[in-house]
Amino acid sequence: MADHKDLQTISKIRLKTVELLMKGRDWDAAAYMMGYSLECTLKAVICKTLHLTGYPNSKDKISQFFRTHEFDVLLTLSGMEDLFGYNGVGFSNWSGFTQEYKGQWTAMRYDLGSWDEAKIKRVYTNLTEKKNGILSLIEGNKRW
Repeated sequence: MADHKDLQTISKIRLKTVELLMKGRDWDAAAYMMGYSLECTLKAVICKTLHLTGYPNSKDKISQFFRTHEFDVLLTLSGMEDLFGYNGVGFSNWSGFTQEYKGQWTAMRYDLGSWDEAKIKRVYTNLTEKKNGILSLIEGNKRW
């Protein structure tokens, strides 16, 4: 079971993987890794916010609420909707990123050719922008 620190580390490593994939012009894999990085980031925040020793992954009834890949559900569980909701400072970047990742975004690993350089650069900026990018806002918050 991955804990808060493990999930933070995984998120950062996957973001480095994204950068390598972008240099190699593998747009679909880069998009997938960006989704994975954000998911791990949100799950790290959930662990810290809820004082969990690890991210729930068992099959008991409570853990079922946590077994999701949907960014909006993970955002709600993380308690960070104030940053990314309609009036939040990160709303534009959150919206710009998540509109490209529908529902259970992990299904995209079976799609080829859905992403191009322009789209990847746009969502990468939404994710990593220094001021109001998704990861910058999360990492600058005490809940990270």
